[in-house]
Parts: sequence; C-alpha cells; structure tokens
Amino acid sequence: WMGGVAALGAFILLVGGFMTLRAMGIGPAGSLRGAGRFGDRERLIVTEFQSTDTTLVTLVTEAVRTTLGQSKVISVMPPAAIAASLQRMQRPVTSKLTLALAKQIAQREGVKAIIDGSLQSVTGGFIVSLRLVSSDSLSTLAAYQETANGPKELHETIDVLTRKLRGK
Repeated sequence: WMGGVAALGAFILLVGGFMTLRAMGIGPAGSLRGAGRFGDRERLIVTEFQSTDTTLVTLVTEAVRTTLGQSKVISVMPPAAIAASLQRMQRPVTSKLTLALAKQIAQREGVKAIIDGSLQSVTGGFIVSLRLVSSDSLSTLAAYQETANGPKELHETIDVLTRKLRGK
C-alpha cells in the first residue's frame, strides 16, 4: 500500500515538473510561447512550399496555412495582407513568396516568424518538411518532417506536422 502511494506521488511530481518546464520553455518539450519568444496571437507568414511537383505546391501551402490558422495561439498572415505589403514594396502581388521575400515582409510588418516548407516526391509517396524560422536571423526554431504514402495520405501528414508545430 505505502509503495503504491509513494509511486503515485513520484509520478505526480514527475508529470508536474515536466509540465512546469514545458510552460517555462525549458528543455526539448518547451514551448516557444513559454520561453517568451511568442506572445498571444503572434502572426506568422507561410511561404510557398519548395517542390519539383508544381501541381501540389499550391494545395500543400494552402493546407498548411488553413490548418495553422485554426490555432488559438498564433495567427497566419492572410494572402490579402501579404499582397498589400508587396504593393507597398512596389513588387508584383503575383511574386512567389520565397523565404527571402517573406523575411523582407516580416521585417516590414513586425512578424516574428516564418513557416517554410518543402515537398519531395519519393517512390510511392512524399516527404513533407516544415520549418519554423525567426524572421530576423532565419535561424531554425523548430523543424519537423513526415512521410506520406501517396496523395491520399498527404492531408493527414500535413495535419500531423502542423499539430507538432502548434505544440511547439
């Protein structure tokens, strides 16, 4: 009986310590919000995915933008706001949103981070990569990669990746 109580108490302390460290942004499970790098409803820019398969680039980019837009902690800069920023920069609104261009927009608009991604075709499927980078130095804050076994699993894979990113 006493051993069971001691084990339960140790387990509760361990979980409580883990959750405290996560909330403070300490350790590998620490969140960027807990570390003070992001505030409430922090805006992000999603770049156009890099891929040799141009037919899926727009679809995957929009899926990531939409899925991340469901978060209560962050907000994704809408395409209309990006287009307005491009006009102020005297650039065509049809410009491809690369990481370099997203960095310029982020610095002008006060956006702290950028989501950059890639989609690679492999035999029978795809490798999807997402990377969260800071807008000032382009240093990687978080990076995740998953494999989709064909086009049917692509949406599920994007959902898994964006869930991991929102957790960070």
